[in-house]
Amino acid sequence: YTSERDILKLVNSLFLDDLRAEFARLAGSKGTQRATRLRAFHAKLGGLTFLDPACGCGNFLVVTYRELRLLEIEVLVA
Repeated sequence: YTSERDILKLVNSLFLDDLRAEFARLAGSKGTQRATRLRAFHAKLGGLTFLDPACGCGNFLVVTYRELRLLEIEVLVA
């Protein structure tokens, strides 16, 4: 079992920080292409694939999914 704290340390540094930064840049943009870029980013999120490196109870996948889903909700609201 990998603790949530340790999972977040890993996934934040590997990809979530970059995805959040990309979203912040897109959400802060103005112009006619904003909606198109946000839709493309949303599709990018949907195309990501993850695996549980420990092949354990799945906590890694559950925490990663939850964090990505929270980001997706922000994208949908924007």
